[in-house]
Amino acid sequence: MFGNDQFDSAVSSLVPWARAMKNSDRMLLGLDSECDEDEVWASYHDSQGVWEDFIRSGLRASNELLGHKWFSDEDWQVVGSLNSNPTVHNFRTCALKRVKVPELGLDFSAGDSIDFFESWKYKPEIMRRQFKAAGLQELKCWKAPGKAFCKSSQLSHLHLVPRYTRLVQH
Repeated sequence: MFGNDQFDSAVSSLVPWARAMKNSDRMLLGLDSECDEDEVWASYHDSQGVWEDFIRSGLRASNELLGHKWFSDEDWQVVGSLNSNPTVHNFRTCALKRVKVPELGLDFSAGDSIDFFESWKYKPEIMRRQFKAAGLQELKCWKAPGKAFCKSSQLSHLHLVPRYTRLVQH
């Protein structure tokens, strides 16, 4: 996901895209710049548990992909945490008891955790700095209804043009 990392790492992930783009190319990005911690928390910790069900479903599916059952719902807790400045929402699974799967070389003690998701929330001005550092230029930004920040940006490759160009003849 673009911009969803520490600043320098986020820029590094944008650079290959900037290099691949031509003058006429455009990229449309949907960005979540919500930094209000209460809103961020509520969006992932809904009363129906949709996000947690999504995560647990993926972990259950990994049993089949790996060919061995390592994940059982009753053995793991999904834990979220929120950090400030910048706002980062993290998720991890914590073992509630020892989980040992010798076939996969796994041995988790109760309390061991696996970090598996981070959602970095940058305000539009920080995202613009990321774009510029990667060689991209924001052309347009649309605000979400009822919000004070941009949800989508249209980007173009930034071409550096000398301020003055001279035509030289022999």
